[in-house]
Amino acid sequence: MILRPVSRTLALASLTLPGALLLDAGCSDSTSADSVAPTFDAATTSFPKTDGSSVSFDGNAPQGDDASVEIDAEVAPITFASRSGTRLKLRNAKTPEGLTIPLGFRDTTLNQDCTVMLAGDGTYRCLPTLATSAIGITGITGLYVGATCVDPIARPSLASADCTLKQTLLGTFSATETRFTVFPVGAPYTGQLSIKSLSGSCSDGKTTGSGYLIDLKSEILPSTYVKMTSTPRTVAGVTGRMYIGEDGSEQLDSLTDPNHAGWDCSLTESGVFAGSCIPSRTGARVFSNANCTTAGGVGRTSMQAIATTNECSDTTSLESLGASVSSGTGNYFTKNLSTGGCDAANVSVISALYNSGGVVAANTLLSLGKSNEGSARIQRRHRTAPASGSELFADTFFDTTLAMPCTPQLDQSGQLRCLPIAPYVRDISTLASSRYGNNTCTQEVVDGAFTSTPPACATDATVKYWHFGSTDHSCSDATLRGYRYVKPVGAFGAGKPLYFKSGGSCVADTAITSTATMWIVTSVDAASEFASLTEAQD
Repeated sequence: MILRPVSRTLALASLTLPGALLLDAGCSDSTSADSVAPTFDAATTSFPKTDGSSVSFDGNAPQGDDASVEIDAEVAPITFASRSGTRLKLRNAKTPEGLTIPLGFRDTTLNQDCTVMLAGDGTYRCLPTLATSAIGITGITGLYVGATCVDPIARPSLASADCTLKQTLLGTFSATETRFTVFPVGAPYTGQLSIKSLSGSCSDGKTTGSGYLIDLKSEILPSTYVKMTSTPRTVAGVTGRMYIGEDGSEQLDSLTDPNHAGWDCSLTESGVFAGSCIPSRTGARVFSNANCTTAGGVGRTSMQAIATTNECSDTTSLESLGASVSSGTGNYFTKNLSTGGCDAANVSVISALYNSGGVVAANTLLSLGKSNEGSARIQRRHRTAPASGSELFADTFFDTTLAMPCTPQLDQSGQLRCLPIAPYVRDISTLASSRYGNNTCTQEVVDGAFTSTPPACATDATVKYWHFGSTDHSCSDATLRGYRYVKPVGAFGAGKPLYFKSGGSCVADTAITSTATMWIVTSVDAASEFASLTEAQD
């Protein structure tokens, strides 16, 4: 299990997958209404990491009735650590000294990486990882051929490094869960598309785009994939849930916070809740009255708490759920930061509206200890029980040279490295673009790193790097295989000329001028800055 990076967004689809267990920011498993709500915009899509290490959890989904696989405590001590089964083998990130942390599973029967997700039959299974699949969204929202919203297509939204798409994962929604059905990739399609919204309306089909056709009669049966059962476990006084595979494999599902009605929760490294286990399924903080004075929350009916986040993706506040607001009202309200007004929005068909139950203090949340293993530059970090100090699981590494935690990710060249994570790194918006501020193209400037004037957290003294991209690159961007790190230097200033590289020359960009939110950055050489890792399979 590893800390995942800040989620990337995908336009034209409205899907939020269950959050990975270990987060570097306040991520949530909630889907908001059609209109924009603070940090939980229904027009964005959050996906698990493309290396298959992400873990999903939905407490309202069927858990199955089969018993967990018995473990010989003399052979494998009972912990929250992941382990291989007879068919699913752990993929591990390995340091030169041999320390490892898990990246996910490899299905040796199907010869492909897989991620635990809720399958179409209502059971958890290790389904094809999004890194080797196209994504299609159907049910109450998604992309369709033509203007009828009848024939769904899959977009190559996430692809493997060589852009070889093997399956289509088709997601369907309810108020409590998202299920995935697997299909083989169909014929390529380019042409008119319609978009089906959360409200069920179908657009006019005038949008154009590309994807892959889906034959709904060619489903790959769920039984093709290893079944996983979410099973309670207590280790050294800490309670959580494990995914137990029918082949004997194990993976941590979530921890449980005993102080807050058994929330399943996720550890975070950044923000005011750093070191705490914050609820995995949160809704967006909104208001239930037209004056924006009565706080509330909107999200799936399975949400556990209300979260407020800033543009740096840190969770800045948590509130418990209060009384449900009658769905007959149909509306909630958000503060418009640009106008200062209070804007109305509609509760979607898969969401619910609640009043706030009050602020949740950070010191009331479950918190685990840490211990480092090893004497080399990259050490393995274990999470430990708060009472006894017993080791529970290892979830990340610690770079002693940089004095910060790091997690296995691909750099821009496709090399697996131990790359820093929040709070030491800020994710640059997917809409950001890079230009140059001089006619020799040596001074790089970044536009669109933030949607507005950069918040204070962007240049916090703790932040050492910004990064572009992620491993969920697209086939059209073969040069960007992973993260590119830069160091912010300072503001560039508005109204200045910009330049870009073209054919070996530095050319003036007449289509854009600098804005007050542009930043000068210097590129980081990943090979000299960050430690390399290798991938090994059990």
